[in-house]
Amino acid sequence: MEYAAILNAIINKIAEHSGRDGGEILQTFEKGLFKGNLLHLKEVDKVFGKGSLRLLSFLSSCETKEKNKQVAPLIEKYFTAENEEDRAAAKAEVYAIVNKLQ
Repeated sequence: MEYAAILNAIINKIAEHSGRDGGEILQTFEKGLFKGNLLHLKEVDKVFGKGSLRLLSFLSSCETKEKNKQVAPLIEKYFTAENEEDRAAAKAEVYAIVNKLQ
């Protein structure tokens, strides 16, 4: 699964919300990855709502590839949604699948 669309949506939305350049935000993410500083990830929950990081944690974490293929597009839908209503619907779908899998 290619996660570039999800990362781009996250970067763009944070840039829009904070008024910073998307390249600067991407650089912060990359730098944090290599230095082990993950505090910048709090911005994801701040911009997309509480539980957004948890939703990201479901990417590729299911038991089988089949189940991951069900969840990944919904997570992408969540982060690319234009409004809260669509985001909430995508989140509910992800949790329905994940809870069904457990």
